[in-house]
Amino acid sequence: MITIEVLISLLILFMVIATSTVTIKQLKTVREQQINHEELYMLVLNVKDFIDDDICIEKFSMHGDFNGYKYSAKCEKLNDSRSYKKAFEEGDEEGNIGVVSVQFYKILLDIQKKKLERHYLYFKTVTKKVG
Repeated sequence: MITIEVLISLLILFMVIATSTVTIKQLKTVREQQINHEELYMLVLNVKDFIDDDICIEKFSMHGDFNGYKYSAKCEKLNDSRSYKKAFEEGDEEGNIGVVSVQFYKILLDIQKKKLERHYLYFKTVTKKVG
């Protein structure tokens, strides 16, 4: 005959095995998510570096494939100002007559792969000499 101690020990053993199985499955899921987020983070940095050279100077939108992900980016100019030069002598012109132009852009970056879709926003400043 099975005694009460054996039944309790079997119940505890079953609970330990069930808890271990659930924990292992959860750890596997978390690890897969971590790998996906790490890959996505590196992809965003690489795409940003790739498009930063051209997007706001030559083209104002870009799209393509990068490591199996589809990306699209749009650049929007928010502000364009020239440096300020103070007049030192009477009769000199005064105001925004400096030789440096500063442009401030907003860049929207969309990344897609199968069901995954992420949207990012960042800002970029471009300076260049005028005249």
